[in-house]
Amino acid sequence: MIVINNGPDWFYGLDTIFEIVSGLVTVLASMLSYRVYRFTRQKKYYYLFASFMLVSLAFVLRAMGAFLMHLGFYERIVSILDMFDIIFLGQMTLMLLAYTILLLASLSVKSRRLIAFIMGLMTMFIVFSYQYYLKFHVMLFMLLFFLTVNFYLNYRKRKSLNSALVFSGFYLLMMAQPFFLFTVHLNQKFYIVGQALQVMGFMALFFMLIRVVRSK
Repeated sequence: MIVINNGPDWFYGLDTIFEIVSGLVTVLASMLSYRVYRFTRQKKYYYLFASFMLVSLAFVLRAMGAFLMHLGFYERIVSILDMFDIIFLGQMTLMLLAYTILLLASLSVKSRRLIAFIMGLMTMFIVFSYQYYLKFHVMLFMLLFFLTVNFYLNYRKRKSLNSALVFSGFYLLMMAQPFFLFTVHLNQKFYIVGQALQVMGFMALFFMLIRVVRSK
């Protein structure tokens, strides 16, 4: 099972542009997060830096997979490894790790062993089960749901534009996951909606970080 594009055939290639834009935004967001962390020494920005960096690496892997498939090399590599999508496996691992770090950080969980255990459990559950593409997006939706609730409560408490941008960003990322799931059983055009929501979510978080940097 090779998971590179689940959208309409005409969207193949355009989805790579979406992935590249998301990758660039998350790279810039990770750089801004680290800059804010150096100014403030607040751990939450360090966790944002680490998470955004992992997400950007996931998009790099995705873009590499699309490029190799276009050249005709990827199918040969995957066939050697019993047709398992190694690019998507890498993307799953990096994305799950990124959002797990953010969730546990927001819940003030600091045990690295607990983080490693939860991450390993989720990855094993997805990889060694049927329809791992679906389970991956279900897992992401669950992680992002709890993050969204947490950041909504933070917005209710602070009532600031930055907290609203954080809540909006994670809400959009969360809402992208059902559309990726709808792609499989309903209509491939939902994949485009999911990609668009994902880009908008990362952009909202990026603008929040720009505001924080400008205020320093």
